[in-house]
Amino acid sequence: MLYTMTRTRCHSGPRAEAHLPFARDSSHTLMVLTDLGTEPSVGELWSDMMKRATKLTLLALVLTTVIILVALVKEAGENPTFRASDHDSLEECLRNIPTEWLDGSIERTGAETACMHLHSGSGAALQRSGVRTEDLYHSLSVLASDSLEGRMTGTRGAAKAAAFIARAFEEYGLEPGGDDGFLQSVPMARVPMAGGRARYVLLQTHSALDTIPEERRVLDANVIGVLPGSDPELRGEAIVVAAHFDHLGVGRPDESGDSIYNGADDDASGTVAVMEIARALSSGPAPARTIVFLAATAEELGMLGTRWYLDHPTVPLESTVGMLAIEMIGRPDSLAGGRGRAWLTGYERSTMGDILEESGIPIVPDPRPEQNFFLRSDNAPFAFLGIPAHTLSSYNLHEDYHRPSDEIDKIDFEHMTEVVDAAIRAVRVLADGPRPEWHPGGKPERPTGRR
Repeated sequence: MLYTMTRTRCHSGPRAEAHLPFARDSSHTLMVLTDLGTEPSVGELWSDMMKRATKLTLLALVLTTVIILVALVKEAGENPTFRASDHDSLEECLRNIPTEWLDGSIERTGAETACMHLHSGSGAALQRSGVRTEDLYHSLSVLASDSLEGRMTGTRGAAKAAAFIARAFEEYGLEPGGDDGFLQSVPMARVPMAGGRARYVLLQTHSALDTIPEERRVLDANVIGVLPGSDPELRGEAIVVAAHFDHLGVGRPDESGDSIYNGADDDASGTVAVMEIARALSSGPAPARTIVFLAATAEELGMLGTRWYLDHPTVPLESTVGMLAIEMIGRPDSLAGGRGRAWLTGYERSTMGDILEESGIPIVPDPRPEQNFFLRSDNAPFAFLGIPAHTLSSYNLHEDYHRPSDEIDKIDFEHMTEVVDAAIRAVRVLADGPRPEWHPGGKPERPTGRR
């Protein structure tokens, strides 16, 4: 169409001009475009009007969003009970948002926006992972319930725990990593000892069970899920994230008469963390490296489940570049900084701790190196094979260790939620960032006579 242009002064509101094609000049004079050809049809006018209305609506939405965000940032940054500028990092900023400001509230949203705005240099690894305390409580209440009878290796309670973890891995969309779906069967034997006690040994093969009297056979399973990597150059490498789900079963009663060793902290808390890490990472962007989630059995009996995995790995050990075990994170440790803080065994032995520290993740060196925790958990067999492997924990030497009183009512879920959030981000960094390496002299030597 051909148009001529005439001028007319704007009247109040768009009503007089809504039906005409128009533009404005610098004097706010409405320049009406008059058709020199055929008169536009009603349909053409309607189409033209809708296009312009859509553009105006989108512009209004963008302006409104910007105004709201600016207001929220200003409100959170200047609120007398919380100032984002008072904190040195994104992690510290988010951790100090008042707990009475609920998720989704204007106050919390504004505070989080201010933290992100002022501390965005901390990197993508510090974005909140969406850990929900109620999810942790639900999973822990299952694993530490009396109905699982302490999850002793080879018992019905341990089998129930393995099935529960396997179902979760399946729901999260992980790939099965065992020899029977998510389950990797582990053959063992019970060897009687003096005083009615027994020790457990790992068999070399499943067929070896046929050589053992039936009453001494023990068959349990690791639970393994795999989240494939996405980077063409790194997806052939793997990070193992592990916890042991077994505990001590039913034993000598305590002074209250309770004989079920529920192991809420040891190590149902770590197992729940591994499950939550799997959920969080499987629901987000695919990691660069492959992640193997391992819920191991028989740690309490000599790390037998982990040793079997190392003999039958889901990803070849030469392609496994790091391992993080999670053990007893249900209670805060004042020596690590209190609530929301955890420590890493053997921190000084490899670059893993340095990598996590550089990413702003609140994990500190083991404050009790004299306890030798580095060699007392499922990371040790990996480390003996040359794989940088450490354990994340906040164990504070509480008196409920290996007692029936290690119950869910002793768990500090606020603390555990923060530690799990940090663990999720730690695994993301290990999966996407530089591979950890041993510091000179950091790799432990295998004890003589041990596999």
